[in-house]
Amino acid sequence: EDEARQIARQLAKDNITRILALIPSGEWGDRVTTALTNKLEETGVTVLHVQRFFPEDNLRAITADVLGVTASRQRAIDVERTIGLNVEFEPRPRQDAEAIVMVAAPTIARQFKPLFAFYFAGNLPVYAPSITYEGVPNPSRDRDLNNVIFTDIPWVLAEDNPLRSDAEKYLSGTKGQLGRLFAMGADAWQLSKRLPLLQQVKDAAINGHTGTLTMAPSGAIHREQLWAKFVNGSPEVLETKSPDALVSGE
Repeated sequence: EDEARQIARQLAKDNITRILALIPSGEWGDRVTTALTNKLEETGVTVLHVQRFFPEDNLRAITADVLGVTASRQRAIDVERTIGLNVEFEPRPRQDAEAIVMVAAPTIARQFKPLFAFYFAGNLPVYAPSITYEGVPNPSRDRDLNNVIFTDIPWVLAEDNPLRSDAEKYLSGTKGQLGRLFAMGADAWQLSKRLPLLQQVKDAAINGHTGTLTMAPSGAIHREQLWAKFVNGSPEVLETKSPDALVSGE
């Protein structure tokens, strides 16, 4: 949910005002949808259409639906029925969308991205959460994700991390999806010692392994992750401005 809100803020920052979204069906997808749409409404970004899907769905049909190609095709069929003649027609995607938010696991995302191009929407920027990246570089498989902009934690994306290096040397399961859980455990330990700082110092933040950690008035901990972009199948970190009152989490 934090990632969904971060994507919403980034869309507004990039002056994108109208988006399409692909989000999995189910309870988890419901939470992501709510967090994303609520934050987009706050930032003034319009959600033109949210297409929900299951992994076993026909992804080509799902893509045609979200891009408006299915509706375009149906309009042509209706015209043919009305005039009683066959017309030459090439369905096109809707022209009012400025970006796509793609919430999909790597195996699904690698299929969606080429389908955007197939339906003449390859020029639309695509934003995604960390679920789209397996957590370890795999250029041969991730080339289909080229130009996808996604958010992930420093544990995965940062080049220099002594704790991660030590963990990889002495422990198993510190890479990929499991590595993100290891990073959360490391940050939980840091937070246990620094909760008074976050409670007492306004705008204080901790530079953690899962992102820049802050505390809401309710006491909930929120994180701001890094941004990266797939280039030649590998993630390249995008520069972001560090907040004030930052305390190291190492």
